[in-house]
Amino acid sequence: MDTRKIVQKSVNILVEYYENNIQPFKDAMDDDILWIGPLQGQMIRGKKNLSDTYALEEHDLTFDVFDMQASVVYSTKQHCEVLLTFIVDTHYPDQSVIRCHQRVLLSWQHYIEHTESGKRISHDLIHSCFVSNAIPADTRDTIYPVHFTELPFSQEFSVAPSGRHITLLGKHKQQLYLLDKQIIRVQSHKRGSKIFTLDGVFESTESPSRIFSEYPDVFVRVHSMHLVNPIYVQSVRRFALLLQDGTELPIPEKKYTAVKREIAERLGISKLPKTKSQEA
Repeated sequence: MDTRKIVQKSVNILVEYYENNIQPFKDAMDDDILWIGPLQGQMIRGKKNLSDTYALEEHDLTFDVFDMQASVVYSTKQHCEVLLTFIVDTHYPDQSVIRCHQRVLLSWQHYIEHTESGKRISHDLIHSCFVSNAIPADTRDTIYPVHFTELPFSQEFSVAPSGRHITLLGKHKQQLYLLDKQIIRVQSHKRGSKIFTLDGVFESTESPSRIFSEYPDVFVRVHSMHLVNPIYVQSVRRFALLLQDGTELPIPEKKYTAVKREIAERLGISKLPKTKSQEA
């Protein structure tokens, strides 16, 4: 690959992008591109999905980009990775301006095709795009954020201490590494499960039965198809329970008393709250 050409093309795409012209970026997308944005939940696979998402975007933002540096971090005959670092100021309609120190890693793939006449055509496409915004750091810290809690905005990132981690098999040979306190419930789905957490829904190839056998101290089995984390049980009524996210799950009549007792014991209380309908 012509790395000099790839670097220049990467810079041009980013400059045009922040002038609100995304066409050069779209033209350079691989059909199977993976785009990972700087915000939580921003992960899109496939040129069509990403293009459709951009088509739905409407905004009045303008941008200023400066101090850009671009360099090749890895390259072969068929692959090239370009790292771009720069500062971007985002201008909002209310005249406010937000500054970010942004890093973009573009992974380019070189393709060679032959036409029916035998003509050789080559082109380079972006196979993945990873965008991240650097948060401010204490100048005394080099690698680990030893002094991060002394920064004025650190409380925005503060969370309760972590609990126990759960490892599950995800779809497409993924490995799921989840925090037990974040999991609300597990539901049977096809040949595996859906894992409902505070941050979203994950799919696992493991059944609720298998998950329960591995982590019986984390979940209560309220139904053959459902496991619940007892800390998210809001109330119970006859043969059903209500979770804090509003989900209502059935409890088999034969298991109702045992399930209710087990949840109460896990929560360290003598009796579970009843729903208003049951109290009435």
